[in-house]
Amino acid sequence: MFLRGLVVCTIAVCLVCPLTAWSDDQGKESSQEGVIQSLDKDTGFLTIKSEGHLLTFLPGDKQLTDKVALFHPGDVVVAKFTVSIGTNMLKDISIVRKVVSVTDFLVAVGVTSGFLLLLVGFILKFRYSRLIVGEDNRYSNSKFQIVVWFSVLVLSYLILAVLRVKLGGSQFAGGIQIPDSLLILSGLTAFTYAGAKGITVRKLADTKAEAEKKGGNPLGSKDPSDLTPKWSQLVEDDHERVDVGDFQLLMFTLIAAGMYLVQVYGDLWVVELRKTVCLPEVDETFVTVFGIGQALYLAKKQLGDNPAETPKNDKKDGGEARTGKKTNAPTQQT
Repeated sequence: MFLRGLVVCTIAVCLVCPLTAWSDDQGKESSQEGVIQSLDKDTGFLTIKSEGHLLTFLPGDKQLTDKVALFHPGDVVVAKFTVSIGTNMLKDISIVRKVVSVTDFLVAVGVTSGFLLLLVGFILKFRYSRLIVGEDNRYSNSKFQIVVWFSVLVLSYLILAVLRVKLGGSQFAGGIQIPDSLLILSGLTAFTYAGAKGITVRKLADTKAEAEKKGGNPLGSKDPSDLTPKWSQLVEDDHERVDVGDFQLLMFTLIAAGMYLVQVYGDLWVVELRKTVCLPEVDETFVTVFGIGQALYLAKKQLGDNPAETPKNDKKDGGEARTGKKTNAPTQQT
């Protein structure tokens, strides 16, 4: 009789304990970090790989299904869930964010800046000024702009790439998109450079043709190859006079590029481990004003004084250069 009771009690314990443990797991909320392997944007059903295991989740409501649709395979996420009748019911999902330390940030900036300086220096034989010297052997405003924006674009891209690899692994080396606004700005500077170069080349050709026609230099100036590039030429016209339009364009370029770098600087302190990310957008107002400034710059350059038509030396042939009329000097009769 005693043995029969002992057997019954043992069986009861073996049945009740697993059910109690299973019941406890049913209502307990857990969280798991992993990489999204696949997802269905319509149902929100997703599979996450965590520590070598595949876990499947089903959203508990329509709002959560819409939230899941915003993610992509390859994103590193944290999933909060409960177990219900053997199914992982998703309660919340969020992207993993890594805080960038000061050391990591400085290393990323130093590595990318040093790499670019060495690469460009090797190509240019470390004569960096050649990047912004125009056809007339003067520092070119349009070339300066394109160098500034290209440097901002490349530096921002590479710094973010280095930080993503450092914090997330080699699978995050790419996947960085460039916003349309930044591409538009880069395109505007390239268009301005091409237009300004065409205008400069035409003016130099006209000057040379005029010189050959008159048998001398109509400007009374040096050959472009004899000129020395100076930083002041970024805000001066062809006659070394301060040009307000050039000054305004230069200041706007530096301010816009500086503000964008500040924006990028603020965003880089927290890196989201998404498979695909995008650099910050440029404010639409900046894009609009910048485009207008480029158009005005080209118009001013095209309609400005042509060196071939504006002689510096107005003391020529008894006032011919001042009046545009030939003066006949009296002749002595013999």
